[in-house]
Amino acid sequence: DSVRLLAVEACVSIAQLLSQDDLEALVMPTLRQASEDKSWRVRYMVADKFSELQKAVGPKITLNDLIPAFQSLLKDCEAEVRAAAAHKVKVELAEDAKWRVRLAIIEYMPLLAGQLGVEFFDEKLNSLCMAWLVDHGE
Repeated sequence: DSVRLLAVEACVSIAQLLSQDDLEALVMPTLRQASEDKSWRVRYMVADKFSELQKAVGPKITLNDLIPAFQSLLKDCEAEVRAAAAHKVKVELAEDAKWRVRLAIIEYMPLLAGQLGVEFFDEKLNSLCMAWLVDHGE
C-alpha cells in the first residue's frame, strides 16, 4: 500500500512538469490503476488529491479521465473513500470554468445526497446546488 500511496502523491508533483502527451503516457496509467486499486487507502488518496490532480493535469484530461474516476470513487464500496470524494465537491470543482465538469458533478448530486445524508447535504452541498440553478453554462 505505502508505495502506491506515495505514487499517487508523486503523480501530482510530476503532472505539473509534463506536457499533455507525456501526462497521458506516463502519469495517467498510474492514476487510473490507483483509482481502482484493491486497497481502499490508495483509492482514498486519489479522492483526497482530486483537486490537486485536476489542476495539475488540465481540463482535457480532467474531463476524459479524472471525472469518470471521480464518479467511480463517489460510488466506492468504502464509506471513507466516498466521503473523501464528496468533500472534494467544493466550490473550486463545482465552479470549474468548463461547464461539462460542472454538469458531471451535478449529475451525481442525488447519489451524494442519498449516501451522505440530509444533514451533510444541507451543510456542505445545498448552497452549491442553489448556485447551479442560475448557471448559464458558459
